[in-house]
Amino acid sequence: MTTLFDPLQFTRGPQLRNRMMMGPLTNMQSPDDGHMSEAEFDWLNMRTTGGYGMMTTCTAGIRADAAAMEGQIGIWQDSHMPQLRRVAEAMKREGNVALMQINHAGLRANPDVTGTVPFGPYAEPATGGREMSTAEIHQVIEDFAIAAKRAEACGFDGVEVHGAHAQLLSQFLDPRQNRRTDGYGGATMEERSRAMTETLQAVRERCRPDFILGLRLSTERYEINLEDFRELSERMMTSGLIDFLDMSLWDCFKEPDDAKFAGKPLIDWALDVKRGNAKVGVSGKIRTAAKCRAALDKGADFVILGRAAILHDDFPQQAAANPDFEMAPLPVSVDYLRSKGVSNRFIGYLRMWDGFVANSGPGMYTEMATMISGVDPSCFAIGEFAEMQAEAVK
Repeated sequence: MTTLFDPLQFTRGPQLRNRMMMGPLTNMQSPDDGHMSEAEFDWLNMRTTGGYGMMTTCTAGIRADAAAMEGQIGIWQDSHMPQLRRVAEAMKREGNVALMQINHAGLRANPDVTGTVPFGPYAEPATGGREMSTAEIHQVIEDFAIAAKRAEACGFDGVEVHGAHAQLLSQFLDPRQNRRTDGYGGATMEERSRAMTETLQAVRERCRPDFILGLRLSTERYEINLEDFRELSERMMTSGLIDFLDMSLWDCFKEPDDAKFAGKPLIDWALDVKRGNAKVGVSGKIRTAAKCRAALDKGADFVILGRAAILHDDFPQQAAANPDFEMAPLPVSVDYLRSKGVSNRFIGYLRMWDGFVANSGPGMYTEMATMISGVDPSCFAIGEFAEMQAEAVK
């Protein structure tokens, strides 16, 4: 039986010392020009000594028009590289496999941050988003490859391409809205996932042979149902392009929303697909050592920690010392967060999450409900709201 502390080897790249990965965690701690702040470096650096098998930076924009939120790091120009190189060195020095998540937000890009009109595979009148041309799709694919090559030059062991959570590549997957006729949309998943596939191919061709390439996908939100998710997961894992698939399931052990998949937890349906040589990591309310083990028992190759990694820079070490270890109960105090290297700006963002920070009142996501039908408001973090919340904790 696989344990949390068994090593894991992907087809490419260095071996992971255990089965726990710190996932990509948006934190809004950096300036809007994409350069990593000292606060963000310190937050990541603190977690390099926590015993993770693999760590991922928060999502990095591949272009100046890519950001969904204020304070996101970038990798679209060489001036971003010194701080990113510093982070990669810190991660690897402490024994972690070091990854960067790369992304374009597409229609979810924030024009107040980017200064440009959002674009995507189809027009979106509700937000003013415009439809991309075929030439623009080709350019974005190239920009992903260039960003991955920069990450390689910074010393990262690999990249994770963000294809989840209503970001650009996942927008192409929407069967209701993506009716493109240029080969990047249509009735089949093969057509709608073409931009994603060509992005992975471009990264694989541009980077060295042993460079790790992962992909994040999500389901049950953003018009991606479980049936489509299973088909796409299998397509991507058996393509030979990726080394791992990051399944963002929101809540691994609940039953699926779709009644025809009733009777088993979501994680069972998600993992019951052909994998080829790819490994699978899962995330979604995995907040205890017992849940980590349960995910592996279900067939996951590794687990991806989000909120647990915010509250515990040393979650793997705690799990090793205590098999019954659990994430700190919510809500947590501002002082607790500060003790975990979380800056006031990050605390301001966390106060938008319902029930996460004590004495915060309703989070932004309750206050805003849904800004666009079917889209989680977390895709639209409002900088002014976060600034206001941050001021409240100074």
